[in-house]
Amino acid sequence: MVSGKDLTVGFPTSAAFLKRQAEDPANRAIVTEALHEITGRRWRLSYELREELDDASSDDSGPGTYTEEEWVARFKAELDAEEVPVEPEPVPAQSAEKGE
Repeated sequence: MVSGKDLTVGFPTSAAFLKRQAEDPANRAIVTEALHEITGRRWRLSYELREELDDASSDDSGPGTYTEEEWVARFKAELDAEEVPVEPEPVPAQSAEKGE
């Protein structure tokens, strides 16, 4: 859930261990930095256990079943983000002249 600069990440009630791992300061810093890289914004992260996620976690569609494209699409939808294409690096003039 997003509210201003606050981003709340929900876990199923059966994932209390994973929630505690996410709350670890080192892991929180990694996620915060990754979100900044993706969205260009700084977020105040919080984590919570949510009963309504219990049903969704009981099916067979675990994290390993998503393709990279599906993950990107999900991040874009959930965070109202857009994908910024990486521009290829220009070929140095010297290398182009020598046929390298």
